Amino acid sequence: MELRELGERKIISIISSIFSRNDGVIYGIGEDDCAIIRLGEEIIALTTDTVRETSDFPPYITDFEKGWMSTAVNLSDIASCGAKPLVYLMAVSLPGNMDEEELRGIMEGVDACLKKYNCTLVGGDLDRSDELAISGMALGVFPEKKFLARKGASPGEWVSITGPTGIAEYILKCIRHGVERDELDDVEKLYMPEPKIREGREILLNGYATAMTDISDSLAISLYDISRASDVGFEIYEEMLPLYHPAENRMGYEQALQLALYGGGDFQLLFTSRTEDIPHHVIGRVVEKGIWLIREDGRKEPILDRGYSHF
Repeated sequence: MELRELGERKIISIISSIFSRNDGVIYGIGEDDCAIIRLGEEIIALTTDTVRETSDFPPYITDFEKGWMSTAVNLSDIASCGAKPLVYLMAVSLPGNMDEEELRGIMEGVDACLKKYNCTLVGGDLDRSDELAISGMALGVFPEKKFLARKGASPGEWVSITGPTGIAEYILKCIRHGVERDELDDVEKLYMPEPKIREGREILLNGYATAMTDISDSLAISLYDISRASDVGFEIYEEMLPLYHPAENRMGYEQALQLALYGGGDFQLLFTSRTEDIPHHVIGRVVEKGIWLIREDGRKEPILDRGYSHF
């Protein structure tokens, strides 16, 4: 069977079945957003992500934004477990005909993102290729010796997100349908997504959360990630889900709702907690099984395991 028929998560499952692990690995291949490793008395988070010119960058993106985006996708994984970013490695594949100013713009974007989140580039690799590709690797630390993972949710708890979802997907759809970039609000949500490092640290340190992940591929996919890891289900209440009003105004309510559930690229955090008294958007409850959207009229509709996938 060809890989495109298997899907991203099945491919990860095949890869993880080949490799063994040592005693220092708390969470390994495919088990969480980051690898969580015990190193002596310390616990560290490791993650890597690759972006390519033809498959990952949206139309009209600037060189600076390419650098920023390639870094933010890695730091969002660090945020997902409540870690504090520390150092960063980067492998860059560059076309031989790339202009020097283009390279400078990309690297300035990487630098700006790292500086904003107090992370430092310490090395990497350089190669030549037919198209631009950037692979980052971020390392985070847990000074308090505790972390959050996808596993840990229990029925009866609350489920929340740090902000609205579907914004990046909405902007991308508009641009692909001919809307000019400067005609849209909040374009930085697509071109310069902000990893929720501060929010992840706050959620971890305040102690009310039981499980957490980032929302990069879609809210739906992230719900399924926590569901599989924690062996729980979810009921998401329609009236509690924050929608992006410009999407609702332009595309209608139902399309805005679909974007909130299945749109990717927002880099919010999804987490479960023992209390609803928190400074974030509570959107539902943890249940025994099933992942459901509870409509305002009481109807239950299944939320599908759908969103962005590389395959």
